[in-house]
Amino acid sequence: MNPNKETLILSDDKVFYTIEGEGEHIGKPSVFMRLAMCNLTCSAWASPDSPNGCDSFISWSKKNKMTFQEIWDVFFSPDGLNYIKHLNEGAILKITGGEPLIQQKQLIKFVQWFEEKALENSQDILRIDFETNATILPLAQWLELRSAVSFTTSPKLSTNGDLVEKT
Repeated sequence: MNPNKETLILSDDKVFYTIEGEGEHIGKPSVFMRLAMCNLTCSAWASPDSPNGCDSFISWSKKNKMTFQEIWDVFFSPDGLNYIKHLNEGAILKITGGEPLIQQKQLIKFVQWFEEKALENSQDILRIDFETNATILPLAQWLELRSAVSFTTSPKLSTNGDLVEKT
């Protein structure tokens, strides 16, 4: 695998460190990697602040196609934030979106590559949690990774404006 050719599509805020605010990992330090694109529109929730409906449209609508190596470089950001250090200190890697499982085949490749780089010479494992709308079934390959993978689901109601078959 060539990390300079393999890509993912991230949102404008790409990677950031914060405290998890929902789900099983609430209150835990987390490094978020926000991916672009979603398979739902949630158009019924349109408002002046969010004319497209989705409450996070602004954060995931702009697409940044980045190589695995470019993403790795963000984890050692030039503003002095060493996200790898946070992960090594026990922070959870939260992969969110949009809907991250749209890109799950590439994500599996990325996580395999990332594990090798982030955990070289270490017996530790990464804790990775996906924030998903639960409309795309996770692939069985997630179970084959060295990392501890979990899924925080936020199912959408049929009143969100999308076809019932999508929610």
